This record gives sequence, structure tokens and C-alpha cells, in this order.
Amino acid sequence: MGSEACEKLRVIQGRPAPERELSKEFNGLEAGLWNSISLNKGCYKGQETIAKLLTYYGIKQRLCGLEFSAQVEPGSTITFDGKKVGKLTSYTRGRNGSSHFGLGYIKK
Repeated sequence: MGSEACEKLRVIQGRPAPERELSKEFNGLEAGLWNSISLNKGCYKGQETIAKLLTYYGIKQRLCGLEFSAQVEPGSTITFDGKKVGKLTSYTRGRNGSSHFGLGYIKK
């Protein structure tokens, strides 16, 4: 499978990728990786941030799969009823080229 097909499959399956859905701007809990993050393990990078999110702040946004009527650019603002509700992080065309899919973070 080529890299373009891999990327298409990743976006359609809703899998987060480093530097796109997993970055300093977004964390693993927001990306839906709850089962991949240990809350009991010893020290690791980001552990304090995750603990604070769970204890005090909660998750303010979450990664969602999106379907569009036309091509969109990653980094675009996602709006609903004229209000900014999130940010698009990844985009791919569907199999036949007429469908459009993306991943983005939507505020709760």
C-alpha cells in the first residue's frame, strides 16, 4: 500500500497522526486514546497535564470524523451556524474522488 492510500485509510478510520492530531495543541485524551494512556504508570512526559485534565478541567474538544461536500484544506476553521467550533487537521478524498473526508477537533 502506498503512502497516499495509507493516509486515506487513516483519515477514514479516524486514527490520529503525530504532528496533525497529536501535537502540542492537542492531547491524547482529546484524540480519543483513553485506552493508550496509563493513569497508574510511573512518571512519563505529559503525565501531569493528563492528570490535571482529568481532575480539574475535563476535555474541552474532541477528535471527530467529518464528511464534506467539497475539498477543504487542513488547518481550516470548522464552523456551525456561523460560529467557530473547531479546526480541521486532516483531509482526504474518498475512493471515487467525489466524497471528501477529514478529521478535526470540535469543541464540546
